Amino acid sequence: MPRYPTLSSPPGTLRLFDHIGTMAFAASGAALAGTSGLDAYGCVTIGMITALGGGTLRDVVILARRPFWILESEYLVTAAAASLLAFTFWPHKGPEEEGIVQIEMKKIPPSSTISKDWSPWPSAENPFATADFGSSLPMQALDTLGLAAFCVIGAQNGCAAGVGLLPSIICGTLTATGGGMVRDVFCGQPVRVLHNHAEIYATTAMCGATAYSLMRMSKKFGPAACFLVGCGTAFGLRVWSIVEKVKLPKSNNYTEVQLKRRKTTRFARSQTLQRRRTE
Repeated sequence: MPRYPTLSSPPGTLRLFDHIGTMAFAASGAALAGTSGLDAYGCVTIGMITALGGGTLRDVVILARRPFWILESEYLVTAAAASLLAFTFWPHKGPEEEGIVQIEMKKIPPSSTISKDWSPWPSAENPFATADFGSSLPMQALDTLGLAAFCVIGAQNGCAAGVGLLPSIICGTLTATGGGMVRDVFCGQPVRVLHNHAEIYATTAMCGATAYSLMRMSKKFGPAACFLVGCGTAFGLRVWSIVEKVKLPKSNNYTEVQLKRRKTTRFARSQTLQRRRTE
């Protein structure tokens, strides 16, 4: 695959999608970090971790080699620039608006607020998240392109390293989801891909990596066909899950009462953090 994006070949187009996904992941990570109270350095750091963390974990933990961005330093520049732009230009609530939100939220019982509107994921209904940034159509589209590219490139790295089918699938899945998992931990959020609060995400990456790895290891298809089928599988499943609101089932042992209790605790913690920032 060429090092720099080009539209003259499927591998070059995949590289373009990879850079687009890097920018989308970095921007969404920086925006989420901003809502968690991090400063400019923290937002840029979290944005870069979101964009590059999955590939770094793949290279270091599974393939036992140096991270890819050491030789391909343009990814560092792309992730840092996208994170800084998101931190700079995404509109944050001013003190007056934040105060109005706090007053209005105090008028509503926490249980009713949480059960109807509150969500740990970025949405317009969540005043402590990034409004429409993460759930808007442009960001969803760019994120989906990045997911498709990341899972195929991760699986490709596994196949090129000579590992088996299952490790290659893990490489693809981890590349697409590892950075977001680390981001959620650092920002004190529930790990998105491990909960069913949002549509399926890691499952789509795993399916895309599986499709690519099976075709690649069968040695019956060319690189272009493998790329197209792998990316198409992940992209199509992700779009389907967003449109149809597809979620994986959760354990029956986790009751709605427990879920509301956890959300109430999280809401109280966010209120305490907001009060500390204004003092």
